[in-house]
Amino acid sequence: MADGAHGPAFAQAHARVRAWSRRRWFRPLAWALLSPLMVFVLFLAAANVMLWTGAIEAIVTREGEVTRVELEHGFAWVVWPTHVHIDDARLAVDSYSYQLAVELEHAEVDIRLLSLLHRRAHFESITASGVRAQYRIKPDAQGADAPRLRAFPPFDGTAPEPIASTPKPKPAAGEAWGVDLDEVDAQVDALWIDEYDFEPGGHIHGGLHWVDGGDFSVPPTTVHADAAVLWLGAHEAVRALACDGTVELARFDSGEVPGAGIPAYLSLEFRGEGTVIEPEALTTWWPQLQGQLAGEPGPLSIDVAIDAGVLRPGSRVTHDSDHIEAGPADASLRGRSHLVLAVGDDGRPAASLTLHDAALHGGQGEMVHAAALRGWLVLPHGDLTQSWSIERVHAEGSELIADDLRRIPLGDDGWLFERGRGRGHAVLDIGADEIPRLDLDLGLKAAVLAAGSVRVGGTVGLDGTLRREPGGAFAADGIAVRSDAVSIRTDGGKSDGTWVRLHDGEIHVGDGAVRIEARAEVENTRPLLIHLTALDPLIVAAPELERVEPLSGHAKVLVQGEIVEVEVIDSEQLGLHAAAVWRSRGEAWRMAVWLSGLTAFGFTATDDRKLRRPLPFVGRDWYREQRRWVRAVGGHTVVDAPTN
Repeated sequence: MADGAHGPAFAQAHARVRAWSRRRWFRPLAWALLSPLMVFVLFLAAANVMLWTGAIEAIVTREGEVTRVELEHGFAWVVWPTHVHIDDARLAVDSYSYQLAVELEHAEVDIRLLSLLHRRAHFESITASGVRAQYRIKPDAQGADAPRLRAFPPFDGTAPEPIASTPKPKPAAGEAWGVDLDEVDAQVDALWIDEYDFEPGGHIHGGLHWVDGGDFSVPPTTVHADAAVLWLGAHEAVRALACDGTVELARFDSGEVPGAGIPAYLSLEFRGEGTVIEPEALTTWWPQLQGQLAGEPGPLSIDVAIDAGVLRPGSRVTHDSDHIEAGPADASLRGRSHLVLAVGDDGRPAASLTLHDAALHGGQGEMVHAAALRGWLVLPHGDLTQSWSIERVHAEGSELIADDLRRIPLGDDGWLFERGRGRGHAVLDIGADEIPRLDLDLGLKAAVLAAGSVRVGGTVGLDGTLRREPGGAFAADGIAVRSDAVSIRTDGGKSDGTWVRLHDGEIHVGDGAVRIEARAEVENTRPLLIHLTALDPLIVAAPELERVEPLSGHAKVLVQGEIVEVEVIDSEQLGLHAAAVWRSRGEAWRMAVWLSGLTAFGFTATDDRKLRRPLPFVGRDWYREQRRWVRAVGGHTVVDAPTN
């Protein structure tokens, strides 16, 4: 019986227990194995649904305390929870101090999903192609009308708006969203930063970190391009630009730092070679050059570094052109150019320009030519965050030659050159005081200057220094005008031989008037007296004025509209002192002369060219009275001529 108890019935029961036991453990194991897969499938389905329905766009697009973010994308999908494929995406960021827009054709993104719980979009890697990026700062109130703003990218089709006078309130701690891009590898088709528009932008490898209203930084990021084009506004500035660079933006508070202060956090190394196409691209910064700058394409070399917003010593840019033109059509400077922009060991940037085979062209052809013109300027510092001023300017032209003076216009007052040649040398210096100083050495050979019936001809040399003083005055140091044979012809005859030396003088230009004061020596006054004033009787009254001994004097000249006044304050020759004043308005003029020495006498004259009888033994009081009478010409008060 005992053995029977373990018979077939027992075996069947035992088998049923064992089968039930196996099913009991299999189902939990199956659930344990299948549940993650089901969650994975459900997650993929949910993620794809969110991507396809625009839910992700709605989550990312938001108006923050300081920054507005907007995301749009085309078809997107996931095949792994943290790996997203996305097509035709656009991300726009409008912050306190800048605006950013990025478009891409396709990207593969690895993202840390759990970071979203902490208000962070943390992308471990992004591989993108067909990227087009635009970035522009918001100018401050002082720079809101800067010409270069017209070349900024058209962010959402709007003009650059000035930065707010005060930053928006920052989000509360823990409430601000942020983006971390650990590694970005992108093929960029276009990169437009402020006025610099690169097409194609090349290859970029780097990252970015940003918090709404807070930290912003760009870790060391490399840029490479083989054949980029740089546009400045509508001008193709550089073509075939092959370059390599590294850029880094140190961490700064984007809610407090204005756009103009961002360069203080910038470090950069950039090397490139290309071809300058349109020199007129400089009108992006200086619109007054519009239509006045052109040239042939020429090579460009760039080796520039910036450390925390300061140009690094040794940075250098060079450019050459076989032909360049600068200036309006009636005064166009042309030649072969060699331009160097460099930062010296002392950190001061400098620019130097050499113009070989230089020529100045006007409406009648070439006016002046020279083997070379050279110039340079120095800036006080290389800090990109500080305003720049010019510390010194130097320009020099040697062996300036004018083969035909007839091609040189002299203005609209009737004077012109009938013939002659010229040569010269000029040096211009402007220091930190912004006072120009011009050293001249000019010569005219066989020249004839004409106006109406007046002809002045001969060979003349001039040398000395002119400088501009505060207030607009021009002062002359050691200006000498020399002539071996000058002929003055008018309807009244001819006189030869005049020589003038200007010791010093001042020129004031302003308020519609030109005032000149000078001390000079005149060898022969006859041409001046006879042909400029037609006062032959004066030579009879004072024959010693024709002597060859130099006549030294101190004189003033006023030109204001139709009024011309010449006053000799003191002139001396052979012990004879003279004071005179002559003033005209149109055809009307008056003159008074007072001569003193062993004796004294004076006389006056008017536009009837009749010399009044000289008065002997007159003193300075008499001359002061005549001076007031002369100066009434062109004034509001009519003064009768005194009786001689």
